[in-house]
Amino acid sequence: MTLFLLSLGGIPPTAGFMGKVYLFGVALQAGQVPLVVVGVLNSVVSVFYYLRVNRRHVMEEPQASPPRSRGPRPPRSPSRSPSP
Repeated sequence: MTLFLLSLGGIPPTAGFMGKVYLFGVALQAGQVPLVVVGVLNSVVSVFYYLRVNRRHVMEEPQASPPRSRGPRPPRSPSRSPSP
């Protein structure tokens, strides 16, 4: 999961990094500098978020969850017999 999150964030040498380099390079060649700036800033924010998710997934102890209730089950639909 860590590798997938790093790839989404565009950390080298993952495929996500290569995709972002290609995308930002094409945008720069097209003269879309504001779009590249927004994209890079968005990538930085996403890396912060993805690393936070990864930290919770890997480093923190799971919290005890309350036991599941086995309350009343929903009624079953009657079984259908094939029509003649």
